[in-house]
Amino acid sequence: MGALAQLAREVKQPHAALPVLEHLLENDPLIATRMAAAAALGALGDPQARQTLERAAAQDAQTIVRDAATQAAGELPVAKR
Repeated sequence: MGALAQLAREVKQPHAALPVLEHLLENDPLIATRMAAAAALGALGDPQARQTLERAAAQDAQTIVRDAATQAAGELPVAKR
């Protein structure tokens, strides 16, 4: 999943990976997959991922996934106003 984020950044289309990673973070039954998706969203650096990451940080059933989502949200740039 980190490779997906890196590829999306390199081709200058981070938004292309966003829905896939968000879906995995919100819906995958495997803890490791949700953690990896959170990390990839942080690495992607798209501020549009903030809402999904914050939701996972507050609501995921697993503390380790909530922590990963919190960390990833902290890696995102602050949206410009």
